[in-house]
Amino acid sequence: GKVCARRVAPVRYQSVECSAEAVRLEAEEIAASSGTRRARRVVKDNRVLDRLEAFVAERGEPPTGKADDGEAPPLGKGLYSLRRRSKKKVPGLTETQLSRLRKVDPHLDSRATSSNDKILDRTDEFFARKGRLPLYRDSDGCVPHLGRALKDLRFRARHRANVTDSQLERLQRHDPDVLHRRRLTNDDILDRVEAFVGRSGALPLRTDDDGGKPPLGNALYNLRKRALRGSLSPEQMERLRRLELFRRNRSLDDDAVLDRMEAFAAERGFLPTWKDEDGAAPPLGTAVRRLRDRIRKSSSYNQTLSDRLGRVDAAFDRYRVGNDRILDRVEAFVNEMRAPPKGTDGDGAKPFLGTALIRLRRRARMGQRVTDQQLERLRRLDPRVDKIPPTTDHRRSASLFEEPA
Repeated sequence: GKVCARRVAPVRYQSVECSAEAVRLEAEEIAASSGTRRARRVVKDNRVLDRLEAFVAERGEPPTGKADDGEAPPLGKGLYSLRRRSKKKVPGLTETQLSRLRKVDPHLDSRATSSNDKILDRTDEFFARKGRLPLYRDSDGCVPHLGRALKDLRFRARHRANVTDSQLERLQRHDPDVLHRRRLTNDDILDRVEAFVGRSGALPLRTDDDGGKPPLGNALYNLRKRALRGSLSPEQMERLRRLELFRRNRSLDDDAVLDRMEAFAAERGFLPTWKDEDGAAPPLGTAVRRLRDRIRKSSSYNQTLSDRLGRVDAAFDRYRVGNDRILDRVEAFVNEMRAPPKGTDGDGAKPFLGTALIRLRRRARMGQRVTDQQLERLRRLDPRVDKIPPTTDHRRSASLFEEPA
């Protein structure tokens, strides 16, 4: 990006060791390499350092957490932010700013090393109890969170930032590879996907895993998003295109779901609902619901599968079992309360009993998906079903919740 000298030059600095001209040149050098956002950050940090130096010159000690001199950000909060960012590389402080901060806070490095010792002590206690190192989600009830604190300590150890040799030696006793740890690259993910395709002959789904970290299905999903953003090299894009030829045929999975659905219906005598299972994965009710959603949302979906699903629904009367279950719940409610449920009444099950009865009334009035036996049973439980006027206006649907006149 271009250097905006008008934003940097007018700033006045009170430091003797670091003149305004030196800071301006430093900010322009950073802006030329990484954009003006980094230059603005340098200017803001130097303003906070100027205020800290004035405070120390007046009081003789660095400000506490609640100290405030009437400017923004509050002085104590600004010092806390600089201390935290002095331990990081990105976005960290420049060498000039770090030297100025050490003069303002002489115990800066000792404070960081003492916190490292506390983290290592807590890690030793956790290892003695559990026999393993804490994961990112693990905690020992103290602050900061142990898993996150250990992750930050590993990061500082790899970059040799505020970690002494003795602390590094203690950390390496638990984690010998701490200095050689690296992020999983795109090539690593592609290697794992190619190995999975070689074993199974198809690309992994989001639920598939090969035992590595992160899970293989999630890693491939993120890799595809990076490809859409143009973050992959031409060689990686070519490898990904070759792998996409092994994309799993969705119709084969749908055929398997329909086979399980037919076997379930032949054994039980009714179609599976969303909570029914047959011992396989994914759960049968969930798989059938997802298949119905795909067919409903896409008019160009596999017509053969759509026709097959329609034949199964017609053979086993999809809505008969659901209506019978609703009527059983309404009958139990009427026996207990001596009145049919209103729209706001429930019995602790799903779908909500009042809502389910409203939908059943609507189907009965329209003569859709309700048998004669079910209609007779509904009239016996709820004599009002023929008296409630039909409505198709969703804004007036609340009238169904009220008692008829």
